[in-house]
Amino acid sequence: LVVDDAARTVNYNSAVKTNQVALTYVNAQNQTLSASDSAEATTIFEPLLHIGKSYVTDAACTATLLQESFNAGATGWTSSNGTWSTAAAPGWVRAPSGVTSLLTRTGASFTDFSYSAIVSATSTSGSIGLVFRVQDTNNYYRFVWTGASPHYSLERVSGGTPSTVATAVSAGFIANRWYHLEVRAVGSQFTIYRDGQQILSGTDSTIASGSAGLFVASNNAAFDDVLVTRMGDDGCTVDVGDLVTYTLTISNQNRLIGYDLVITDVLPAHMEYVSSELASNDPAAALTASPTPGDT
Repeated sequence: LVVDDAARTVNYNSAVKTNQVALTYVNAQNQTLSASDSAEATTIFEPLLHIGKSYVTDAACTATLLQESFNAGATGWTSSNGTWSTAAAPGWVRAPSGVTSLLTRTGASFTDFSYSAIVSATSTSGSIGLVFRVQDTNNYYRFVWTGASPHYSLERVSGGTPSTVATAVSAGFIANRWYHLEVRAVGSQFTIYRDGQQILSGTDSTIASGSAGLFVASNNAAFDDVLVTRMGDDGCTVDVGDLVTYTLTISNQNRLIGYDLVITDVLPAHMEYVSSELASNDPAAALTASPTPGDT
């Protein structure tokens, strides 16, 4: 008999569980005997899905400014300290150990945007986060999630010196658990989300634009599925009758297959559904879409 009655909150992907084996039996002398032992440790695996959304208008105005899976390495990214490693499978980038380091997209510049990535820390110590509007390694903004004395911090780094824009108490991160982090920057207003929930906001107008990247301090965390999308661009207008191509990209970061996915989204006001199609690495995959063409 294998027993594990732990709460679901501790049974998450990559958690290592040691199951208890219990045996009760009656021998030839009618004696009831029992024994127990610990079975071999088991790692929990479950589908780990990440969903990205993008659009392209008739005028080729695209919402996606940067998309990176690291499946082909980290070409086009620059480390400020140490070597960030990649592997074709499972296709993420891992920070160097024991240092403070940024990994920044080379030659990119974004002004108003949503910037997201998923991250998995290797321990509950150190710090993980995202950097944005990066001018150079001494001038940028960063969102930092610190494990010891857990807290969130939104900081501006100027001339290499950090100053706090906003901070909040948080729960610590769990080792080997994946989290989705997002920064939305519009003008001087910044809003931070973790797993879809707003956790922090702040205002600062010092740096107007710059690149995006990843941040660690004394934690060789893994990052994946970087996505930067456009926000607040007045030049991307849509006229009556324009066709907008809307794409949902779903990736599975784990070995366990996800079945029967149901994804619900809302069409923006005054838009009409035309058609849909599916592209998948699984030749047996099928798509059932609703509403019917012509619905709004």
